[in-house]
Amino acid sequence: MKRFLQFLTAVTLIAPFALMTSCGGNTPAENPAASSSDTAIAVNLANYVFDLSVPKELVGTDMISIINNEQMGNLEVSIGKKFGLLISEGHARIPNAVEQLEQETMFKNTIMEKDSTLVMFQRHVPDQQKYHVHFVQNVLVNDQKFCVRTRQDGLFNEQEANVMLTVARSLRPHS
Repeated sequence: MKRFLQFLTAVTLIAPFALMTSCGGNTPAENPAASSSDTAIAVNLANYVFDLSVPKELVGTDMISIINNEQMGNLEVSIGKKFGLLISEGHARIPNAVEQLEQETMFKNTIMEKDSTLVMFQRHVPDQQKYHVHFVQNVLVNDQKFCVRTRQDGLFNEQEANVMLTVARSLRPHS
């Protein structure tokens, strides 16, 4: 119960902040600076507390849901139906993820962007012109590796996926 209360306390800590982090693999990269229209959300995964920078317009529309699934080893951050991230410890193997997408038979997947730390793709709905956009992004926060991905059951468009990718890249140590 005490651990649950500590988690809730960490989750409810919301304060604006400036982004100063690096992302991806072992090569630091500049992240977009947090604007005054962002809200910091402190989250805890495997006793590592870090902040996510979420646009205030998302926070104002729906409740933020943060679920720590210890059995699966991930943290799910959702805001309504247009925002859903899974964060887990460690890095995904991007080349393997790309290979799996190319071999998948249930959906047609089109790679939109790919590098050593990211794969973003369109998942085409069978027998329809619609598609949904998903990504897998590796992030490095103070030598701690995390994999951030969209919820696979999410029906995200490209704009929503880009917002989530910006949030994924905003991971930084909790201040």
